[in-house]
Amino acid sequence: AATTLLPVDVSARLDEVVKSLVFIRPEVLGDDVDLIGDLGYDSLGLLELITAIEHEFDVEEVNEADALSVITVGDLRRLLAESLR
Repeated sequence: AATTLLPVDVSARLDEVVKSLVFIRPEVLGDDVDLIGDLGYDSLGLLELITAIEHEFDVEEVNEADALSVITVGDLRRLLAESLR
């Protein structure tokens, strides 16, 4: 599947939001980084992350099915790109 590209500034802001809510602080967040396995997010943390992204980027509330489909940073970038359309 092709990755949906976000503008560099938007992607950098997204990375900062992702990093702000976890103790594990990787230098680079590649699309294949697993939010739970690699960064230590749990289900509540993922919901907090989605809410933080909604506020940071002033996008409409993400529906629950889409939120639950987010596994990797790449999934999160695709979700944000769709929300910004």
